[in-house]
Amino acid sequence: MNRSLTDEQAKVLLELEMILNTVHVINSNLERSIDVVRERPPSSSQTSPELLAYRELVARNTALLKDVLSVLDQI
Repeated sequence: MNRSLTDEQAKVLLELEMILNTVHVINSNLERSIDVVRERPPSSSQTSPELLAYRELVARNTALLKDVLSVLDQI
């Protein structure tokens, strides 16, 4: 029995690995976001470094999720 991958199977496997890596990055960012929320910055300033870092994480996660959904739509 031949167990080698076809080019198409290898391509799909590579795409799935990329999606999995992206999901791991999103998970890590979500864990960091949760930590930021739990620690709540002492100031309610809309420009505090902690709040800006949180907003940046949310923006990155949103962009990564859109990328994942785009890749899934193409499969």
